[in-house]
Amino acid sequence: MPQWTSTASIAYRHSFTEQLAVTARADSTYVGSRTDETYSINQLPSYDLTNIRAGWMVDAGPPFSS
Repeated sequence: MPQWTSTASIAYRHSFTEQLAVTARADSTYVGSRTDETYSINQLPSYDLTNIRAGWMVDAGPPFSS
């Protein structure tokens, strides 16, 4: 088990109109070094995993009905 782990995230949304907005999000996770004792003793290095995504949100209004 690593001695240190941490997670951080940030999200952003900007509306252009009532129906259209742009969104963005970034998440980062850090895992410190740790010892693996599966078959032999190995020191696993620390790592950082970062995810970034962006997109558009479109509200098309109520669904059509016949």
